[in-house]
Amino acid sequence: MLNTTAICAPGCDKNHGYCENQPGVCKCHDYWRGPNCTQCVKLPGCSVNGRCVKGGDCVCKDSTWGGSKCDIDLNPCRSQPCGNHGNCSYDGSNRVTYKCTCISSFGGDRCQYLRPIILSYQITFDTVQLEWTDINPNVSMGIVDQPTSTTYYVQYLPITNGKLDVQCSSCISTYGIQQTRYLVTKLLDNTRYQFKVIAVTNSSDPIAIEGEWIQVTTKGPPGAPEIIRLTTQQDQAHFKWSLSPESTGGYSIDQLQFQIQYQIVPPLFNWDDRGSCQRCKLVASARNNGDEELQNLKANTTYAVRIVVTSPAGHNVSDWKIVITKAVPDPTQIIGITTTGQSAVVSWNLIRYNGGYPLNNVQYILYYAAQNAANINMTCTNCTQIANATGTAVIANLQSNTIYNVSVATKNPAGTSFSTWKTMKTKGLPGLPVIFNITVNINTVTVHWSPIQENGGYALSNVVYYVEYIAIENEPIASNRTANTSQTFMTFTIHRDAATSFVVRVVSVNPTGIKLGDYKHGQVRGLLPAKCNLASITLTNTTASLSWDPVTYNGKYLLSEVKYYIQYKLFDGESEDCQLCTNTSKIANIFMEITQLIPDTFYRFRVVAVNPYGFSLGSFARGRTERNLQSPQPATSKTGMYIGIAVGAIAFSIVIAVGAYLLYRRYHSKAMRSISVQRLRNLMSPSVSDLDLDSRDTITLTSAEMTT
Repeated sequence: MLNTTAICAPGCDKNHGYCENQPGVCKCHDYWRGPNCTQCVKLPGCSVNGRCVKGGDCVCKDSTWGGSKCDIDLNPCRSQPCGNHGNCSYDGSNRVTYKCTCISSFGGDRCQYLRPIILSYQITFDTVQLEWTDINPNVSMGIVDQPTSTTYYVQYLPITNGKLDVQCSSCISTYGIQQTRYLVTKLLDNTRYQFKVIAVTNSSDPIAIEGEWIQVTTKGPPGAPEIIRLTTQQDQAHFKWSLSPESTGGYSIDQLQFQIQYQIVPPLFNWDDRGSCQRCKLVASARNNGDEELQNLKANTTYAVRIVVTSPAGHNVSDWKIVITKAVPDPTQIIGITTTGQSAVVSWNLIRYNGGYPLNNVQYILYYAAQNAANINMTCTNCTQIANATGTAVIANLQSNTIYNVSVATKNPAGTSFSTWKTMKTKGLPGLPVIFNITVNINTVTVHWSPIQENGGYALSNVVYYVEYIAIENEPIASNRTANTSQTFMTFTIHRDAATSFVVRVVSVNPTGIKLGDYKHGQVRGLLPAKCNLASITLTNTTASLSWDPVTYNGKYLLSEVKYYIQYKLFDGESEDCQLCTNTSKIANIFMEITQLIPDTFYRFRVVAVNPYGFSLGSFARGRTERNLQSPQPATSKTGMYIGIAVGAIAFSIVIAVGAYLLYRRYHSKAMRSISVQRLRNLMSPSVSDLDLDSRDTITLTSAEMTT
């Protein structure tokens, strides 16, 4: 027996050390050692990848090792399946699944192939000759002659809006190609295309390796040049034009010819006419740098000027530009409008020709009005004006979600010119988010909603959402909100110890403001209560008094919400089937009395705990009711007692005999066959060779039949 009062050595660990009638010593329990029994000993056979925590155990140092001795490698990346051209990663879910992230020039599930990168291309009007890298690294390095069996496909698509379609949902794809070069035909001239090569290995488990997109423009007629600056004096005009490199039709600038067309503007001149000009004067450009000069013009006269550019594939013209010698200033052009909910920023080009006046003698005036209040064909007398000479003006105090007309006027001593009227619309509130699904769990809620289809004029990417929710128990709890998200779902926690009702709505937010969605109602579910077993059973001949301990866990519901009832049945062995059980009514107490039981009978009882989520079944317990007690009899003589005993024995013998006789008649009658006289006569006819009777047959005859 341990002496629990002995004082062990100083520092001896109370949990892992002890002293047995030997004060001042420190003996260690199993799997602990050291002078103070503080050094944990691992389970025998535990690998270096495991460590000791509780003594005699083997806890793996990280999730990449498993097994009882931490000797099973769970990290598929440790064998470097991605080689030298990729990085291996896995999510730890199993020993098989991993992912290779390849460096830019390699692809494949294990980064074992080169990507089919387009190396060169040759362009004509309607064709592009492509050549790309063989995906087999050895072939590309010249180590082997025969490539891996591979089929290549070329995907291409005209580029619209100046943006690559990386999803390539409408791409054109060639048939399978066995070489590393291909001629794409039937292209549009002067069109920008995107090209990419996809390689597919010819194997039982094909692998697709994608190359990189390139952009190629087919040759064609040149684009339209643009006159970007005009200045005049009394008899000459100087102007600057440009042609972007993308507008040469695929030719170099030296292969193009430029000419200047100009004329005095006639009445009803069509400024949008891009056809030939029979009345124009034509001057060859002396140089192709876009810096031109016209001589011998009439003073204070309006001219129309444009640039003609010609290539082997065709020609094009710039827009007509107005040249006014010593007159009103050129009109400016609005180049940018940015709106918010209540303001707008308008920017415009500063003019380079002021009708012959110095440029510092021009005034810029911004005109704007709501669309239904402005006459955009003439000077707007009802417009609000902002004078500004910087090329940018801020308009404040606008109404949200409203269309305005805006123009910028240039003014000098000779008169005023208006820019083209532009329409702008202030931004509005985002659309209404609509909840279409609410998923609840024990104490979490996941809300899904449809993305808004209109964002008040902002890009749909410029909207965020958050969720407002109010948890409700017996009384409302203060409203809560989640963080902002750009996604269309959100999971949050209702911090309650019981099942909780709630209302929730989604709020969309853009720079103008917020839009509140409609409230939806839901409830966070709880769990089953803990199981409850009988603590005591007291039985009489017809009653059972039962008691049990209350549950201490009610599945996140309040403990006051749990109810109990008893299931009981006649003893039927250890069966858990309760089809023949009797169920009592539900109560909140932890005791119950059951009446009207059968005396001297075995019963099985169990407690059922119930909450709003469901019920938990306790274990069956059995008990036997008592026998009925007989009424006491007055004392008699021994003779009477003996007579009573004898009479009882005789009565018991008679009961046994009658019972035995009834059983004999029951089973014997089943074995007997009754045969009528007519049947007997038929059996005795000459045509019957055998009566077919045996000892079990009984022939039943009436007195008349016996006489016959």
